[in-house]
Amino acid sequence: MLFRSPTFTGQAVTRPSYAWGQQQQSPQRFPRNRVTLTDSFLVTAGKHDLNIGGEWTTGIYKFDAHHNEGGLWTFTTDAPFDPANAATYPFQFTLRKSSNTLGVFEHPATQLGGYVSDTYRVAPRWTVNMGVRWDFDTNLRDNAVIDKMLDDPQFKGIERFVHRNRGNQYDAFQPRVGATWDVRGNGTLVARGGYGVYVTRDRQWFSVSSQHANYGSSVLIQGVNAMRCYPSIECVLGFATAGTRTVQLIDDNYRFPYQRTASVGVGWQVTSTTSLDLDAVHSYMPNALGAADGNLPATGAISAANPRPVSTDRK
Repeated sequence: MLFRSPTFTGQAVTRPSYAWGQQQQSPQRFPRNRVTLTDSFLVTAGKHDLNIGGEWTTGIYKFDAHHNEGGLWTFTTDAPFDPANAATYPFQFTLRKSSNTLGVFEHPATQLGGYVSDTYRVAPRWTVNMGVRWDFDTNLRDNAVIDKMLDDPQFKGIERFVHRNRGNQYDAFQPRVGATWDVRGNGTLVARGGYGVYVTRDRQWFSVSSQHANYGSSVLIQGVNAMRCYPSIECVLGFATAGTRTVQLIDDNYRFPYQRTASVGVGWQVTSTTSLDLDAVHSYMPNALGAADGNLPATGAISAANPRPVSTDRK
């Protein structure tokens, strides 16, 4: 159960079976201002149906994030807090502040897409379709934000992982081909097959969540002496010490994830009121989305004698 309490307005308190105060990830919003224009042109001539089209979208994608800005106390017991009984103390306190005072992060981008296809009736029973689509995102790798971080002394060391002049992806071409065969010549039994390459759209969430992580900082405080301060934030912050930092980055070579799909099938009109379709589809995605820790020692586990190449200590 989650509800607001007049005693802890702005602060969040989590116990094993209930919580109150400001929800730890609230408020958060994802406002978008986007304009899209799309059009297509179809020409039918003889045995050909030619289809040409495209789409233009521009927008600003935002993340209005205020996670734990009021502070979060986490308990391991439902027992009422008693300053004289350490067993009732919170387990930890978390407070997040953003260097962006508004807590709003944004990703401006324009997407372009175009396609052309031709449906060719080769023979009375044979039809072939061939086409290609191209997609482009003007801000795929969020280069302006990465350049800003490279210029910011607080991110010293990230030049080992990302660089300037990251460029963009211009080769997101997606060819497709398909064919149908009217086995009986009357449309009651049709065999079909096809192959195509398909890219996903860019997820602006990667950029704004990265900015949210990089330009914000969380203080996590534990220990009996600190927890006896509950519910005073001013008191508990007196026990804060230097911590570690995790930076999220979009790779220099980030590209649209894509998949290759092949299919084969048959459609059978069994009776005037019954039909049966059977299809086999195989998809392969060679560059599925993923994340990796790029700040690891060349070999072996992280230790005092084998540290990360770039220190994560916050000074």
